[in-house]
Amino acid sequence: MAGLFLFYSSLTDEGAGCVLISDDSSIRPEFRFFSFLELRQLQEHQPLVIVLSSAHAVFHSLEMAFLPEKKARMAIPFALEDELSKPLDRYHFAFSRAFYQGGKYLIISLDSNFLAQGIEQLKKENIECQNITLDWFALKEHEAALTGNQLLINQADFKGSLSMELAELFAAEQPFEQLYCFSDSENSPLQCSEKLDIPSAVWVAGRLAEQPWINISQGPLKQGNKTLQLKKWLLISSSLALLWAVTWLGASLYQIHQLSKDIDSTDAKIAKIYRQYFPGAKKIINPKFRLSQLFKSDKPGERQQLWFMMGQLSQSLQDYQIHLQRIVYQNRQLTLTLISPDFNQLEEFEQRLESQGIKVKQTQAGNSKQGVVATLELS
Repeated sequence: MAGLFLFYSSLTDEGAGCVLISDDSSIRPEFRFFSFLELRQLQEHQPLVIVLSSAHAVFHSLEMAFLPEKKARMAIPFALEDELSKPLDRYHFAFSRAFYQGGKYLIISLDSNFLAQGIEQLKKENIECQNITLDWFALKEHEAALTGNQLLINQADFKGSLSMELAELFAAEQPFEQLYCFSDSENSPLQCSEKLDIPSAVWVAGRLAEQPWINISQGPLKQGNKTLQLKKWLLISSSLALLWAVTWLGASLYQIHQLSKDIDSTDAKIAKIYRQYFPGAKKIINPKFRLSQLFKSDKPGERQQLWFMMGQLSQSLQDYQIHLQRIVYQNRQLTLTLISPDFNQLEEFEQRLESQGIKVKQTQAGNSKQGVVATLELS
């Protein structure tokens, strides 16, 4: 994996020591100082990995059934509580499925304040912190490496980092199968299996580029890539804008549909009224104008006839058990739809109206459950 490996122990106010691993094998990696400006430019083109000294971490082997990350993150601190010297909230725990073997978790515990301060220091310089690991992960099984003044050890009974004094005591009881030393390794009575004429940081970066490691940037300390976050927010904003546009368009189309239905309903009502006054009309032409002209053309005598018929009708209905259902005045003619208990009362009612000077024409009559339903035209 190509990338830029920043060694946190070399961090200053102006930059940090890094190793740039390239896909081009002809480019020899070297450990050199990069300014923050250079780091910001380089992180745009390759992943940046922050490498912490394992002296800040403690490795734990915890036998426990494999759990989903959220459940494991809740259970692990309490399972390790007896092994920790400080309250649980002072620690950050990191683990990975790739390092779960034989029913056991490999867990790293670090001081959460140390991590938070380091991340904050780098973020002030706009340095991304989404990849953080330990130099210990450069080791393979049964290997040890003398990096500077600390000894990294990966053995079955011990994983972690020891100071030179403790390393000598450890090696006296358990000799190392493979011990690497480097150009910056501190002088020590330990017998190196292989002496490499390169800085330990170059070897660590080369190993980390080739083999898996636990990313400490997880859980509450998980950091996001700013570019990816920006793209994510842009995608969310675009999706919300599209959703709003679709919703607005849908609502507008629904309103247009409802308005169209209301217009059709109103047109039907206008047509019905129009044809009542103009039965022979084939087309509806300017109904408002034609109806207003029709009403203006009514003669006073015709209006008096209407009120006369309405008055006589009202008086006659009082003497019969006849129920008026509908009344329409059209073309100087009053059309009634009524219900009578029987034909006898209907006939008497018609005769009463005729005796009062009203011309009565029965256009329809028939039996129903309610009685005799009839339609009369008065003029």
